[in-house]
Amino acid sequence: CDKCNGKRNATKTVQLGRRPQTLLFSFRRTLWNKSKGLHKDGRRVDFPLNFNATALLSGHDGGEKDDNCHYRLAAIVSHSGSSPLCGHYISWCRVTSWSNVASVADLTQSVSDGGQWYLFNDSSVTPAQERDVLNAEAFILLYERMRNPVSGTT
Repeated sequence: CDKCNGKRNATKTVQLGRRPQTLLFSFRRTLWNKSKGLHKDGRRVDFPLNFNATALLSGHDGGEKDDNCHYRLAAIVSHSGSSPLCGHYISWCRVTSWSNVASVADLTQSVSDGGQWYLFNDSSVTPAQERDVLNAEAFILLYERMRNPVSGTT
């Protein structure tokens, strides 16, 4: 509390003034305590492939459905290693058109309607499964606004 300098339970909220084309969520993955000092926060973060961000819009009363505020996961950045001071970053990206991979000659797997996931690990790019993406230790999530929302969006 700024007035009494005491610790209080708090809730952080975010509201959007307009619908951005992309949403980026960055998780604080470092903790500090007397016994361990600065260390990595390895708690699991569950995240959806698709979600409806209508409730994040400022002034939204919850009554009207807004189909233009649905987002699809486009990329994840993950950190491996036990310390926030060292380790390795990798990313998973959803490729939705061949123009996105023109510089990577050996990607031959066909792209489905929802796109194909790829794991980018230094100079190696390999196809990835959706379950691997959802099990990743997310550090950064990048969502893109969908033109035509799909059913089952959370």
